[in-house]
Amino acid sequence: MSSKTTTKKAAPLKIALLGSGKSTRVFHGPYILRLPDLWTLHAVYERGATPDKSRARDHFGDEVKVYTTLEETLADPEVDVTCVVVPQAAHYELAKRSILAGKHVIVEKPFTTTLAQAEELLKLSREKEVYLIPFQNRRYDNDFLTVRKLIENKILTDIIDFESRYDCNVDWNLPSSGTGILSGLGSHLIDQVVSLFGKPSTVFADCWNGRGVGHPDTIDSVNILLRYADSPRRVTLRISAFSAREKQERYLVRGKNVSFSKDGMDPQEEQTLAGMSVSDPRFGVEDEIWSGTLCKLAPSDPARPSPYLRASSERIKSEKGDYTFYYQDAAKAILGLKEQYVKAEHAVINMAIIEAAKKSSDEGMIVRLD
Repeated sequence: MSSKTTTKKAAPLKIALLGSGKSTRVFHGPYILRLPDLWTLHAVYERGATPDKSRARDHFGDEVKVYTTLEETLADPEVDVTCVVVPQAAHYELAKRSILAGKHVIVEKPFTTTLAQAEELLKLSREKEVYLIPFQNRRYDNDFLTVRKLIENKILTDIIDFESRYDCNVDWNLPSSGTGILSGLGSHLIDQVVSLFGKPSTVFADCWNGRGVGHPDTIDSVNILLRYADSPRRVTLRISAFSAREKQERYLVRGKNVSFSKDGMDPQEEQTLAGMSVSDPRFGVEDEIWSGTLCKLAPSDPARPSPYLRASSERIKSEKGDYTFYYQDAAKAILGLKEQYVKAEHAVINMAIIEAAKKSSDEGMIVRLD
């Protein structure tokens, strides 16, 4: 059962961003403003705003309402949807209060801090008949769109080994407790494979402080192995915060007779930070030097006997990444125009995998999911 509503809304939907930090300006505001037929950026909840000073007003203009309390924001009868864009620890509370106020809710990743919180929000959204939509914009990354298209078009078939990586070289001040980079960057990788393959049957993981920076319990490196019932497929997810490479590895997918490999990350975040407009035709387009490689086993040649199977390869140009489609799909779901694509049920599975990975790493065991 999807977390969907029977209450019809009219376009454009009026949204209130609960938060005013970098994410509102980079990952949310530009894409909402690009869809005026579906969305109106109605308000921003910014606790530190004053009549003379506001980050939201500076960035989005005076026509956007700025509220300094959550109570004011949720009391606004014009707000159809709230978007929770605050640190993870506050996601549950703000999402719950939004649901209780009868608002549809978009929740940034990581969805919650615990599986129990995620399950409670899903149950509550069903009871109140409002949409609860995780913000998983990286389903619209160019690399993932390319992999998904290859699978949907049955070019990548009989997948046995699916490896997805999110490596970087950063000096983030990661937390000394909790799940850190596992739930931060890891939630993206987990969401993508959940959308492709569903819920795994078992989780085995190793999470550690590879750099040795800060508290010993700080997680900056993650390896996760997912197995699926009645399938030979294995999914490996890897994250490193200290990968000194010019071209970061992204995907290595192996089927029985075909494979696909891809390096490099989707360019949208860097393009936005560099000041490129999301309406620029170059936005989300990757340089072809980053194209992936598809390999297929060639038929054996009796005239050229060899103990090894031969393969042919071709370059696969990446699809155009575009986070605008996240907000397009979310609006159309709320308006009853299409099925909800990024579902709260997926976020519950995501949180179950994160908790299982932490338990597996701490206790050195395979964790079975119910």
